Amino acid sequence: MRKIKNRHLGIVGTQAVTLIELLIAMSIFSFIALSAVSIGIFSYHHTVDTDRRTELQNEASFVLEHMTKHMVGAIGSMVDSDPAVVPYVEGGVLTGFRVRIDDLVHGDQGMVDNQDEWIAYRVPPSTFELVFYPEAKDGNLPVEAHKEVLTNRVPEGGFIFEVIDNFVNVTLTVRWNPAEDVLPNNPEVKMTTGVSMPSVSAS
Repeated sequence: MRKIKNRHLGIVGTQAVTLIELLIAMSIFSFIALSAVSIGIFSYHHTVDTDRRTELQNEASFVLEHMTKHMVGAIGSMVDSDPAVVPYVEGGVLTGFRVRIDDLVHGDQGMVDNQDEWIAYRVPPSTFELVFYPEAKDGNLPVEAHKEVLTNRVPEGGFIFEVIDNFVNVTLTVRWNPAEDVLPNNPEVKMTTGVSMPSVSAS
């Protein structure tokens, strides 16, 4: 309402807000409100994406550090009948590998013998898990009883490895929901490392 004054009669009164003024005020308010909501939504999704990426990075780092720690004791050769790394092939697909580990207690240290232990890393078919098996001595699939699931966020094709001399180059991809496509709220992280096996003969 606005006050008005009649110049002839000296009367002070009020005048109602016009419809146009009301519409302009409502439009400005709506614009401010929508802007605030949009900023809030963007900030929320950005925070969620950042938090999830951070968690995925920590998870992938943990897995690769686990491999580095446990495979450092590998022993054998990459070219003869006493291999240090043996891949798992299931249905024509590489699903993981097992590693010969020198038994420093019962066997001859630094020598390949029957006392050596075997460990394995494997992505079982039709799962999103990357599993560590501390008992994989037999040539068949490793012992399931003592397995440790390191992550359950590996999408299809997310575990790639290549043996070069006495290194295993591992590329690991983890996705927040591995069953769904990559989206702003479903990020993925890819990390690569070279796992060294200093006691493995490359020639």
